[in-house]
Amino acid sequence: MTLCVSAITALVAGILFIYSGAFNVAALEQHGPIANWLFHLVALRSIGRRADGIAVPKLDDPARIARGLILYRQSCVQCHGAPGVARASFAMGLMPGAPPLTQVARELPAKEIYWVVRNGIKMTAMPAWRYRMTDQEQWDVVAFVETLPKLTPANYQAEVAAEGAKAPPDSGDDTGYAPLAGNAAHGKVALEQYACASCHIIPGVTAPPGHVGPTLAAMRDRSIVAGLLANNPEGLIEWIRRPQMVSPGTAMPNMGVSQQDARDMAAYLETLR
Repeated sequence: MTLCVSAITALVAGILFIYSGAFNVAALEQHGPIANWLFHLVALRSIGRRADGIAVPKLDDPARIARGLILYRQSCVQCHGAPGVARASFAMGLMPGAPPLTQVARELPAKEIYWVVRNGIKMTAMPAWRYRMTDQEQWDVVAFVETLPKLTPANYQAEVAAEGAKAPPDSGDDTGYAPLAGNAAHGKVALEQYACASCHIIPGVTAPPGHVGPTLAAMRDRSIVAGLLANNPEGLIEWIRRPQMVSPGTAMPNMGVSQQDARDMAAYLETLR
């Protein structure tokens, strides 16, 4: 009985604290040392558990490392910096701040770095790159990160000078690629990862309510997509991948959705009745 009363009291106190607005969400207000320690421990334990069993490919191939450098400069240096290179000014105001990956490469095995690159970390600014890089590209980034502890600022600048004029291969062209059947569970994640819930209310996808576009509730029961295409898997896929071609000037932008991701997203939308 006493335990039950204590639990109810704690719950009520927590609700009152939330609704009081007493907690300061400003990024200028740093986390306390206990919170920092706790968040770090939770993240390390979670990453270690989920990365267990990942097979690490050969990472010391110079061509792979060179590709990783290009991708790192394109997508990582802004928040994490590099030897002798400061992070972008916006990243200096993140709370928590992004760690230098020279340190991360010393502390975490390659399989855990890969898991973080692929999946991101909740409640930080670390995004999931699964829908923005191919699996090979994710490992290329890991291969480069693994070299960071040995790079001096001069070494880094020399590598940038050697590779800076190059661009990573375009992995978005899936012409000739035979997609798998749509996977609704994957599609639900893809709808969140392509920021669809920023503009649309999508049942099952948790996000602040988006009202720029129409709700996607009961999508399966509609006969037309965007007022132009038949509401079937192929029509949905075409609209998801190329809205500006289907309806020039529409407010929906081309999001660079791959054929497989679009097929998965359509599969999930077809479950919404």
